[in-house]
Amino acid sequence: MPNEPRYIVVTTSVDNEEAAQHITQALLEPRLVACVQASGIQSTFWWKGGLEHTEEIRLQAKAPIANSGAIIDAIRAIHPYETPEIIITPILDGNPAYLKWIDDETLAPEQPKA
Repeated sequence: MPNEPRYIVVTTSVDNEEAAQHITQALLEPRLVACVQASGIQSTFWWKGGLEHTEEIRLQAKAPIANSGAIIDAIRAIHPYETPEIIITPILDGNPAYLKWIDDETLAPEQPKA
């Protein structure tokens, strides 16, 4: 049986640079993620019965899977969209040195004390 994934890529998108920076800082400052990459994209999608066409900024963050709940909460708390895209993709394998770097640069969210 293959090993369970230990790392993830979290994807979200926003419609402006200010929102992209806000989310990026909200994920990086508490060290929930090791990095966030931003790239411009063209999006076409159904929204409230009509087709929308817009330019967006896609954010992709790398993190330990243990941080996924805290990452989702952080994005939802500040995302400007009514229904934000928050998709988590497991990293099944990768450069061991890069995966170690993710561990070295992130902190696990605080666990409640029993």
